[in-house]
Amino acid sequence: MKKQYIYSIVAALTVLFVNGCSGPEVPVNVMLEDAYQKAETGDWTAADKLAANVLKREGNNVNALILRAMSCSHHDEQQKALDYAIAAANLKPNLFLAQYLKGQLLYKSGKYDLAHVALKAALKLRPNDQNTLILLAQATLHQKQYMVSATYFARLAKQNPQIRSTSLPWNGIGICYARTMPTKAKQFFRQAEKIAPYDPVTSLNLAVFYDRYNRNRMLACQYYQRFIRLSTGKAEYDMIRGSAQSRLDSISGN
Repeated sequence: MKKQYIYSIVAALTVLFVNGCSGPEVPVNVMLEDAYQKAETGDWTAADKLAANVLKREGNNVNALILRAMSCSHHDEQQKALDYAIAAANLKPNLFLAQYLKGQLLYKSGKYDLAHVALKAALKLRPNDQNTLILLAQATLHQKQYMVSATYFARLAKQNPQIRSTSLPWNGIGICYARTMPTKAKQFFRQAEKIAPYDPVTSLNLAVFYDRYNRNRMLACQYYQRFIRLSTGKAEYDMIRGSAQSRLDSISGN
């Protein structure tokens, strides 16, 4: 689900290249374009090397800083990636891509409060960007700012017809209301189920909802069983499937 909507940061770099040259060797803009092409084909090692060479000439080149942040992230060097992204955002605070990447990497590192700030700055620069809204909704959900998160999920659904026709925003809003307004939460979970009846996430959310908040063991068992069935064979659910099975055994008396 998430991969389908991830913003193409690499593609966005094509509009950022400068036209100036630096030094007697290969022009900076040519090096950056070559780095972009390497990144687009998945050769992040080559892209990083080229971006690093640009920074040797122009230490404040925002495009090179962004490419280095992205390549470090792909190489699982998250702190280095974040440092480069912060540097880029500090140099060009009004550049959407720099703020978004900073927020994305802060979110990835679990710094949800700081991610929230950077992503809000990105949203001001591009108010309809769906990926920024998704990360804002998720970051505030991690912060337990449930009503704020629900607002972002609702805005996401309102502004993006493609996402409105998926279970993502309705599951998100349901989670936000589950603790305080269970009746309302159930309506959103049901909407998610109506849109995507074979979505394992929706089945799991309904299982947890009926288990913890609605105290309906019979329906909780049904949805735990449904989740286990729908998620079988999908590696991304392996860990949580074991927990769901344990809970199912516990409440069903097995």
